[in-house]
Amino acid sequence: MILEVKNLASGYHNKRVLQEISFGLEDGEVVGTIGHNGAGKTTLLKTLFGLLPCWEGQVFFRSREITGRKAESNVKEGISYMPQGQGLFPDLTVMENLEISNFSLDPETLKKRSSHVFELFPILDERKKQRAGTLSGGEQRMLGVGITLMHEPTLMFLDEPSLGLAPRIVDLVMENISKINERFKNTILLVEQNFEQVKRVAQKIMVIKLGQIVFSGVLDPTMDKRELWKYF
Repeated sequence: MILEVKNLASGYHNKRVLQEISFGLEDGEVVGTIGHNGAGKTTLLKTLFGLLPCWEGQVFFRSREITGRKAESNVKEGISYMPQGQGLFPDLTVMENLEISNFSLDPETLKKRSSHVFELFPILDERKKQRAGTLSGGEQRMLGVGITLMHEPTLMFLDEPSLGLAPRIVDLVMENISKINERFKNTILLVEQNFEQVKRVAQKIMVIKLGQIVFSGVLDPTMDKRELWKYF
């Protein structure tokens, strides 16, 4: 098991958002997390990544406890996070965004890793000298995913990669998430509101309601989203 979470609680200031969250992720699987706005999905990713404090419970990465560890330490050990809104530097070019995401890389390694990103997203190769802020929404989302790949993560947290995108672009982004998982064999915890897209890429699903996991299980591709409505 690459990630194990036990009785996690977290929140903002004096507001508790998550309570008694427990689950595990196996090596190489994609797990989709769905729920209404405000259910605690983003809070979960931020807490696991080290951007929010863990109030209660424990987090283990490859059987070693990392509860409360800073985000920079998690990145060094192969954990990456793509936030909502991409997390880009809009005034820097596509290539500069990739370079600054891991400025400690030597030129040869940087070229190798950026080439992987450009193979997955050829449009970014065409736009590598273009400022990130002038890219389309879909291209910015692709760059956000590309930035997370520059650290060669074994565990990726992706927060609503389809948010605000046209259906055709959503299909492309999700297709590339599947390719990333197949090619690099990394584990992906995917937060999404688009259940139909989650079905395309995930093997398991979790439903979060009011800061708690109310459903967790293997995702049947034939499952109708109406079967999950009772959990909302």
